[in-house]
Amino acid sequence: MYRFEREKVKKAILERVGYVAWQIVSEARSHEISIRLRTLIKYAYIAYILCEDRFSYIRGMSSKVRAPRFLFHKAIYRAVEEELRKRFEVRFETRRGNKRYAVITVKQPALAKVIR
Repeated sequence: MYRFEREKVKKAILERVGYVAWQIVSEARSHEISIRLRTLIKYAYIAYILCEDRFSYIRGMSSKVRAPRFLFHKAIYRAVEEELRKRFEVRFETRRGNKRYAVITVKQPALAKVIR
């Protein structure tokens, strides 16, 4: 892949990361969601390549589509972290050695406000 193609893919991935994370959060049943950044980037790449919006389909195709290695670089991880910080209340953790996880706090409306 040439450099300009890589930049094009990188920009598209950053746009899709927020959308995929939003889909995961909207389907959440718990107040916190933990997802590995590598998995989130992989889901965003699949959404970009297949032009797909349905998260269940994206998740199903994740084992069949291999994302290019240049997407799993520290600079891309930092850009993804910035994108998630803009859109969600999120904290980042390093677990199991050097694996980065995003822990997104889901803001659900209070029950009293919904009833009124």
